[in-house]
Amino acid sequence: MVLSTDWTEFQVVPDIKGAVLVSGLYDLEPILHTYVNDALNMSREVAQRNSPMRLVTPAAPAACEVLVAVAQHDSPEFRRQSQEYSQALRAAGWSVSLLDLAGVDHFDVIERLSEDSYVLTQVILNMISRA
Repeated sequence: MVLSTDWTEFQVVPDIKGAVLVSGLYDLEPILHTYVNDALNMSREVAQRNSPMRLVTPAAPAACEVLVAVAQHDSPEFRRQSQEYSQALRAAGWSVSLLDLAGVDHFDVIERLSEDSYVLTQVILNMISRA
């Protein structure tokens, strides 16, 4: 959502150098039909308004690099949404990489960030060093 915000409305010029999105949901409408929405009580309007997939804007000239990472053992829906969101960003002119992380699931994809040799840790450190 940070990347989808028009910061000029707030008289702010963001200096975001990179974004790392990990195993995210970018279209919230499928949640409407699951048990998760029992607690959220999210309407279709709210799901649409808060779905990053529906808020993709053309990249600004100084747009940051975006990494969309997804775990090999994420659910098919997480994997589908990661691929489609990265494609939508790329089509809008964003610099996007899609990283499919082998051998991890939705939880240890983040837990392993404490490991120096973990591929996602290395990719993030590399992004930081280039910023």
